[in-house]
Amino acid sequence: MSESISYNNLIRTTVNACENDARKLLTDLRAVRATLDKDLSEYEVEEVLLSEELKTSLEALSKAREELTEMKANTSKMTAEFAENTKKLDKVARQGDPEEVTLELLDSIKGISKLLEGEDSGCTMDNLKQRATIKGIDMAPLEKALKEFEKELLTAKFPYSAPQKTPNPRLKPLVDTIIEHGDAIRAGAGFHLAFNSMFAPFEKKFKFHFYGSRKTSDISHPEWYFLQIINWIHFSRPFITDMFYDEKEKTHVRAYNEFINRLSQLTNEKTDSILADGAFDDIETFTHLIDEARRFEESRIEHDVYKVGTSALQPFCPDDRILRWCHLERIVCGSRLDQLLSGSDGLAEVAPLGLDDADPFRTVECAHVFYEIISRLAYRTAALPDPQAVTSVASVIILLVNEFQERLAQIGRSLDNPLSSLFQRVVNSVWYVLTIMEEWRDSEKYPFLMPALRDTVELYSLLWMRMSEQLANALINELGDSLLAYQGRNWLYPSTDDEISEQSAFLALRLTLMRCLADCSRGISKEAGQPFYTSFIKKFSTVFFEDVLMNTLFSQAGGELLLKELDTYLKPELVKYAHRFSRPKSTEWQEPLNKILDAGRFLALPNDALQQLLKDADVQLSDEFDETLATFKIRHLGAVDVTRLAACRSKQRS
Repeated sequence: MSESISYNNLIRTTVNACENDARKLLTDLRAVRATLDKDLSEYEVEEVLLSEELKTSLEALSKAREELTEMKANTSKMTAEFAENTKKLDKVARQGDPEEVTLELLDSIKGISKLLEGEDSGCTMDNLKQRATIKGIDMAPLEKALKEFEKELLTAKFPYSAPQKTPNPRLKPLVDTIIEHGDAIRAGAGFHLAFNSMFAPFEKKFKFHFYGSRKTSDISHPEWYFLQIINWIHFSRPFITDMFYDEKEKTHVRAYNEFINRLSQLTNEKTDSILADGAFDDIETFTHLIDEARRFEESRIEHDVYKVGTSALQPFCPDDRILRWCHLERIVCGSRLDQLLSGSDGLAEVAPLGLDDADPFRTVECAHVFYEIISRLAYRTAALPDPQAVTSVASVIILLVNEFQERLAQIGRSLDNPLSSLFQRVVNSVWYVLTIMEEWRDSEKYPFLMPALRDTVELYSLLWMRMSEQLANALINELGDSLLAYQGRNWLYPSTDDEISEQSAFLALRLTLMRCLADCSRGISKEAGQPFYTSFIKKFSTVFFEDVLMNTLFSQAGGELLLKELDTYLKPELVKYAHRFSRPKSTEWQEPLNKILDAGRFLALPNDALQQLLKDADVQLSDEFDETLATFKIRHLGAVDVTRLAACRSKQRS
């Protein structure tokens, strides 16, 4: 006997050990699966990045080929220019008239120089001195005017960093003199000399303050140099217009446009240097830089009437920077959401700021943070001047939105009880993001997202409908016993002596329904409440019609009692809760309820009226029969419904 007990204990110990090993193995397998899922996700990200990098490399190769083709064309052009110059030199030697031909030769050489150095390379003082010597023009008046102009700018403490009352009257005559003498040597040279002298202090002061080791060169404060540029534009415009004013030649317009263009170049060179020096290594530095550039661009374009300046977002658009930016956004967004959802606060409601700030969406923390992330990203993307860059970042926005949908779906699947407050917060989050995506899809706010958002909205809509149906089914299950008791009443011979006892089943159903709706109204937001309430009433009406009415025998008196309870007592309660869930004027939820109210009206009809309706249903067309039903205030039943309901009365008489 003791051996048997020992043997049983051994078996029990062995089984327990096996169970423990199995549990440990299952835990280990789950941990391995989580690790594999994480690695797979990282590989997928890497695959996307490599794919984009390959695409970028191919595009860069194509661009390099185009540049090489252009260089070959320029080389051919320069070869032709030099051949032509040789012929002109021969002509100089033979004709003995060097001045005119030499000037033509000089212009030809300057043309080649432009291909190599830029448009204004022929306007330097050295080049102008060569031309002046050949043409026999005295450079002294031009040089004197330039020196006096630069001296006056220095004395006036130009560029201005504060508003000035009146323009300096000595500047315009000097500019006119520079333009007159410069143009006599070479057309357009006078403007370039005057403008370059005027702009040089801007460039010098900008580089002094915003490069090197000075405190104003702090990369964590890009707003400082952006603000300086805007102030210069604002304070200098009237003085530049006055200095270069020429109604006939519109020189002042040209000067202001060139001013905007050169300041844009200064700004972008500084931004480019920050990006090259490791701004991508710190997410706060990078996002602050691009946000300040976005705000600066909004101000800059207000002053750039002729759209001559370069966008302040251009430095962010090279392919390699766009790839790093997109990768950074994915990592940061995923990390932030992981941090929120791993704690207890991720699905906590965002506290309102005050009594008047009640959130109709009942937004939870993770959805609120996610919206801030994607809205900021969309705001930045909208200002990018490069369509390819816009497309790349837009694809990341869509990817993030779809990944968030999957996160919400996973949380919903992990919750066993749809009536829990946690499940309802997830429902609110789905509806919140769905509403935002529908707004973006249907508006012109972010046109670059509109095509892709159609599929995204569909994903969120399907998730919303699935979770809403889960919640509605859970409510119906809560009502199961009450509905069964309500169906089990004696509807053929309703009692008149014991009315309270007779109505106890209805009271139980009514109280259970009101309790469930009260619990949901505290969890479901008003914005999500309207579609949910409509969905629930539709589900309730269908179950009530199919499972209660169609499986019960009614007399006329039973039908009258049913109609009284539904129309007089239940409907007002549902109206009251409709106001909690949705906007007061919304009546969409009443449509499915009207069917069971009409069923009550039909079951309460006298026998002769009911029999006549059955005959009419057999002989009348659909529209005509609808009109016949309308005379009994029945507008939501068809001929098939009437035939099915009539069977519940006819069975009682057979």
